[in-house]
Amino acid sequence: MDSLKILYISSVDVSLTKGPSANEREFIPILNRILGGECHFIIPKPQDDIPSDLPINNCTFIKSHNERTPIHWIIHQFSLIIAVHKKLKSEKYDFILARFGVFPFAYWFIAKFYKIPFAVKHASDGKLRVFDKKKVWKPLSGLNRYLFKSIIKHAFVADVVSTEQREKIKNLTGEYEKIIWVDNGANIQRFKPKENSNLKVELRIDSDDPVIGYVGNLAWERGADQIIEGLQHLKVTFPNVKALIVGDGKGMETLKEKAKNLGVLESCIFTGRIPYEEVPAYINCLSIGVSLRDKKTKSDSELKVRQYLACGKPVILTPGSNNFVEDAGIGKLVDYNNLDEFTDAITFFLKLSKRDFEIVANKARSYAVNNLSYESKVEEKIGYWKHFLKQNSIN
Repeated sequence: MDSLKILYISSVDVSLTKGPSANEREFIPILNRILGGECHFIIPKPQDDIPSDLPINNCTFIKSHNERTPIHWIIHQFSLIIAVHKKLKSEKYDFILARFGVFPFAYWFIAKFYKIPFAVKHASDGKLRVFDKKKVWKPLSGLNRYLFKSIIKHAFVADVVSTEQREKIKNLTGEYEKIIWVDNGANIQRFKPKENSNLKVELRIDSDDPVIGYVGNLAWERGADQIIEGLQHLKVTFPNVKALIVGDGKGMETLKEKAKNLGVLESCIFTGRIPYEEVPAYINCLSIGVSLRDKKTKSDSELKVRQYLACGKPVILTPGSNNFVEDAGIGKLVDYNNLDEFTDAITFFLKLSKRDFEIVANKARSYAVNNLSYESKVEEKIGYWKHFLKQNSIN
């Protein structure tokens, strides 16, 4: 099978700033380009601006959803089934590729009742934890789990972003051979080292200021809290150190209040939400990128980490799916709750000579180019899809 014609279905809004949205807005244009436009994408109608590189002519927009509003989610699910039905009546595809969310009734229905090979992109047990956290919706947890397991069972292949996720889903579903690991990547053309002196002036960052930062969703859970708490210790050795926190959400006011109480608010820069196209510029204002995960989410493979590295930034992370950074000499792993470890890791990089720091920065960029290119990750998935489709046809 030299070529593929894929019908891609997803419940992720590509216009939002959340991690899944950023992942999809990179994946869709790259897959479309690699396969020469031989794909069609059924996705929610963007709530915000449509990304400029989205192949609109190859897209069908369906009703968007709000996972917290059941009626919107139900409408979204039925609009997806209708769009798939229409597309399969008018076109022939090699298989359906799906990225589903919580309570994925439509995906279960399509996988079970449509006579076309079905594959899953980005399977994650995180979709199962959603109902477990909310007492009101906890009775739905069993049904959500059943739908998830059934979809994986009907798929000829499902990819995950870490070996830890592979083990979790294997244990949950009893499947193994069809669960493949393909790491997350970064668009190395979009994310690359670039001096942003004008933006630094706008953000009140001097050229010699060390900047420790977090860029992304849920900052208060994933490293920003530790950055702010660590500032008062770091300022003893590095008086002009700054914290750059990019993103928004319900926990940001708590972070600002904490910075104020610790007396470091003047050293903190909170940007709020920014357009995705501007993310590389903000990452390039950092000296060090941070992304910390607790035990429940340590198996996730953060897109932001790959973007930090692609921009040539050393990283401070928690152990899990990112352990390669220490072996490659481009980052440090710390315990989520150990502030001393965290500040020691930052101090290690900030005390490097300018030349040695540049060596680490260049290694980070080179590692991303050689190992974490998003295009190479899509190519890897295409290879798996072809392999498993051929295997299925033989069987």
